Amino acid sequence: MTRVPTGSFDAAAIITASTAPTMGNLNRYNAASGALTPTLPALSGLNEGSGCVVAKAFTDTTLNSVTFTRAGSDTFTDGQTSFALIKPGSWVALQVITVSATKYWAIVGAGELYPRGGLSAISAQVARTNTTSAIDVVTATLPVASLFVGSTYRVVLDGTIQTSNAASSSLTFTPYIQNTALAQTAVMASTGTANAASAFHLEFLITVRSTGASGTALAKPRGVINLATTGLTHLVNTSASTTTIDTTSAAASTALKVTAQWGATNASNSLLVDFASIERVI
Repeated sequence: MTRVPTGSFDAAAIITASTAPTMGNLNRYNAASGALTPTLPALSGLNEGSGCVVAKAFTDTTLNSVTFTRAGSDTFTDGQTSFALIKPGSWVALQVITVSATKYWAIVGAGELYPRGGLSAISAQVARTNTTSAIDVVTATLPVASLFVGSTYRVVLDGTIQTSNAASSSLTFTPYIQNTALAQTAVMASTGTANAASAFHLEFLITVRSTGASGTALAKPRGVINLATTGLTHLVNTSASTTTIDTTSAAASTALKVTAQWGATNASNSLLVDFASIERVI
């Protein structure tokens, strides 16, 4: 929904208690100290057409809920009696309407500051052959200070891998957030066997555990390579160790990416990535 009530709205100070929203205002709530439960103004005292916007302040980087409940027997046009804002930056526009001489709350707009969906994808094949230099397979630049506790991203890679019979022909995929390498790499160990071009699929989930200059994040890879000679090789990492990241506006970089790096230089060590994408899940 994108339609909002016409007219201007005043921006009130950020609210940190379960205080009713003020009509005609942009009411921003910060529930960092715990869930909030404001009660909406009684419809009996409001004029038809009056409205307000309620929002979860983006400075609240938690997923604590702000639940708005009707006053008395008031109700919404669809019969509901309450609604909740959970994600930082989420908002709802409310307006008072009259149907058959009865006043109702109507939700006439809603949205998120940073909605879910695709952020980046490669437009051409990414290749890495005969070198131990790392390459950025796919990268997205996140908006400054857009991370909150629970922010989660998915990175998906598909392509082919060819290996030599060299003992050190390993291949490492490393996830990054805020341009900081996370501990949960996905590693194809050296097989010691030559494998012709073999299909692989790899996904990373990357999530933020805490925010601030010393925030934390971790990743979970899950993938498989169907090596032509060696057979199925799984790409997993069971580590639950978090890595320190800076989620503030002072962070030197907001890059989210996955890199790939061979463990040995060999003309037969070849990575071809045909599909790679990054999406915001939460």
